[in-house]
Amino acid sequence: MASSISLEQIVQEMVESIKSQIPARSVRVANELRNAAMVVLSGARSGRAYGGHIASAPGEPPANRNGTFRKSWEPTTLPIGGGGSIARIESGLTVGSKKSYVLGELLEGGTSKMAPRPHHDRILQKAKPQAERIYNEPYLGGFK
Repeated sequence: MASSISLEQIVQEMVESIKSQIPARSVRVANELRNAAMVVLSGARSGRAYGGHIASAPGEPPANRNGTFRKSWEPTTLPIGGGGSIARIESGLTVGSKKSYVLGELLEGGTSKMAPRPHHDRILQKAKPQAERIYNEPYLGGFK
């Protein structure tokens, strides 16, 4: 008995193989995002000096005082329909009397008493080349 494999079966196997590789690549990209956050949120700043600490100037990423904010970023992935996956990092560090404010959002957008300390776009720009490299790697074939 001769076995026949249709073009449709081959294409379907390849699509399933690619879909199965997306989550692992998203984890790698999420780790690249975290690495970029560590770089962007470290280093010297040029703002006002307070004792031994130099704060960030308006428009600079937040200064690293004790490392808590910088270390709070966690890589995560979110599965989406069709076999896709979103790579991201998030910091759940909250502040305020009722811990009701996410620190990263306050720093990114500023407040009525503090100018913004943008860092989200800088993290994305730092990680973009590595993320593109990971997603553009050849996908392994799915032939049986």
